[in-house]
Amino acid sequence: MAAYCVEELGPRSNDDWNRLNLSSEGGSIYHTLEWREILERSFGIRSRYLLIYDDEEPIALCPWFEQSFMRLKGLVLLPESDLSNLINERPWDRDLIRLILTRSMSMAKENKLAFLLTSHRDNGAAKVLFDLSPINGRNIRPFPINGTMSLDLDRFPPDMIWTDLFNKREGQRKYVKRFEKAGFEIADKASRKERDSFYKYYSENLQSIGAEPYESQHFDILFERLPAEMIRMTLLQKEGEIAGGLISLLWPAKKTMYLRYLALNRGLANTYHPPIYLYWEAINHAYQQGYHKVCFGSSPPDPADKTHRIKAGFGCQYEKAVGGLIPLNRIYEALYCSYRASRDAWAALGRTRVKASQGADQK
Repeated sequence: MAAYCVEELGPRSNDDWNRLNLSSEGGSIYHTLEWREILERSFGIRSRYLLIYDDEEPIALCPWFEQSFMRLKGLVLLPESDLSNLINERPWDRDLIRLILTRSMSMAKENKLAFLLTSHRDNGAAKVLFDLSPINGRNIRPFPINGTMSLDLDRFPPDMIWTDLFNKREGQRKYVKRFEKAGFEIADKASRKERDSFYKYYSENLQSIGAEPYESQHFDILFERLPAEMIRMTLLQKEGEIAGGLISLLWPAKKTMYLRYLALNRGLANTYHPPIYLYWEAINHAYQQGYHKVCFGSSPPDPADKTHRIKAGFGCQYEKAVGGLIPLNRIYEALYCSYRASRDAWAALGRTRVKASQGADQK
């Protein structure tokens, strides 16, 4: 067994964290220390970042935050982020994963926390995770989380997307041209006035579908903390009328764009589809800047899901994520098992209703 060493992140180890995040395939803008500060200030949650060393060389990063789930606090990997995985240069190393979990469980217990919620984007690492169950007498329970969808611009440049991937059934070319013919244009700026307009349509859109928008201060912190080259806001507008907007995060060091916040004018005629145009413009901008990848964010795994289907129409591939929850006491484990049983029962009932309605349609 290698002589691994676990340390909490401190000022002297910031450079090690940044270096491994940048060099690792699993690194992302959400693993940067700038994003840590944004989460802490926006949501008032405490971070507890761990680095794992082998012979003074950093090999794994664990960006934990204290956050509540089922009314009790635990350690969660990168909440409020589209990518929330451990960064591990040796994902199949059982001893390393055991050390990470054991040290994290000890830290959680010392701070009277009830659980760990971890996630992996590597199937091999996920298998090792569940093979270790139970660990220190605690079971590792599967926890459903969405994966992400990403576009490889080296494989699918804009010209290929337009000619080979867009099709009549989904109507992407039609929706793009419709905005152009109507005189809508992209405004690429983020003054206070534009940001207020963006937030209006962002929050109204989420509220219309029963989702809770972030507070406006989150966006203030975003634009305050990130330099101009790492954040981009666009509005799709015509003569003062706003159809929608998009805020993207950019990581020039890895030539990756992250499509993060979408604003939609729900009062717009339903013949218009702003997300199609906004995504298309963002892809072209990323390509012109020499970027290699566009991350479209968290997405349901079901190819029939509308969000999944729209992103797949641009050439995005689904990247699976696997979650595991470790209850640190028997009471919390019983609560979680009850919670999952209830969720599974409602999901099964929903599937039964869908099948019944389909049968009725066929009669």
